[in-house]
Amino acid sequence: MLKNISGFDYLVVIALLVALYYLIIILLFYSNELKEILNGKRKLNFKPSPEHIEFLEQDYLQDNAGNKGNEAQLIHKPFVETSDETFEEVEQLITGLQFLIASNADEKIGKAEFVSRISSLLRLHPDLKNSLFIPVINELIIAECEKYNYVLLTEEEILELW
Repeated sequence: MLKNISGFDYLVVIALLVALYYLIIILLFYSNELKEILNGKRKLNFKPSPEHIEFLEQDYLQDNAGNKGNEAQLIHKPFVETSDETFEEVEQLITGLQFLIASNADEKIGKAEFVSRISSLLRLHPDLKNSLFIPVINELIIAECEKYNYVLLTEEEILELW
């Protein structure tokens, strides 16, 4: 009788039973939270542990240790100590960059003028110059330029704009 059950069939049944088990646990013990999340009254809030943040900072420093200049010194203060004002400033910069790149792509201005405008916008946020957000912001600029098939900048060019 056991010879008629393949290993794949067994694994499928076990996976379904485990999924059903966790679904029942979630429904029994977390039904109120699940309703709030599904109704939009509560957002999922995943905060990394301080140990994980410290690991990411060390990993980031190791990755950038071989770079030229002071780029390895980008971490000004630990991520844990980053204030809400810094996050708001990053959000403002991101919104400004997205608008600037979209509007300049429509106007079809030259690379020199575009780089000048990006640089002006970045210089309005000097507090972010030595933060962990620089790689993310640089990647955003590159992605937005590629999205609009506009002036393509390298990460080195963007780092010079700060």
